[in-house]
Amino acid sequence: MSQVFTNKIKSARFINPPENSVIELLYGEANELTAFHLEINFSNQEFLDFIEEWPLEKIEKAARTAARERAQLKENYDKQIIDTYRAQLRAQLKEDYDKQIIDEISNIKKDMAISCKDIFNYINENNKDRSAVFDLKLFVLEHNMDLKDKKLKLRIRKAKTILDLLQIYNETVK
Repeated sequence: MSQVFTNKIKSARFINPPENSVIELLYGEANELTAFHLEINFSNQEFLDFIEEWPLEKIEKAARTAARERAQLKENYDKQIIDTYRAQLRAQLKEDYDKQIIDEISNIKKDMAISCKDIFNYINENNKDRSAVFDLKLFVLEHNMDLKDKKLKLRIRKAKTILDLLQIYNETVK
C-alpha cells in the first residue's frame, strides 16, 4: 500500500532512546522536508510499509553509531575537563611550592643575618683566641697577596689579637 512517505524518505531515527519505540522519519522532495512520527507496531500497515522501504536494522545501526559518537564526545569533554583541572591544580601547587621556597629562603636569610652586635660580640669573646687569630691572619695575608711591605707582613704575623689584625688590615685596604 502506498503511504505519504513512500519513496520520499530522507532519514529515520529513534526519538525516544533507550526505549526506541517511536521513529521519526523525514520525507519530502528537494528542500522541503516533513517530519512524521511512527510507533513501532507490527500490526500497523503504515509501519509495515515503512520497514519495507527503510529496514529497522538501518535505524538501529544509525542509533548505535550516534550513541558511540555521543559517548566519544562525552569522553572527550570529560578528558578536557580533567586535563584543565589538572593544569590548574599543577599551576596552584607550583605557585604554592614556589611561595613556600621563597618563605624558607627568607627565613634562612633571617637566621643567617649577622648583626653588628654579633660581630662585636665575636671579636670580644675571641679576641685572644689563638685559633681565631690564626684564621684571621691567613685571611688578611690571602687577601693581600701582592703586599710588598715586609714590615707590614711581619706585623701581621706577630699580631696577638683580632683587634690588632683588624687595625693592620684596615691599613692595607686604604
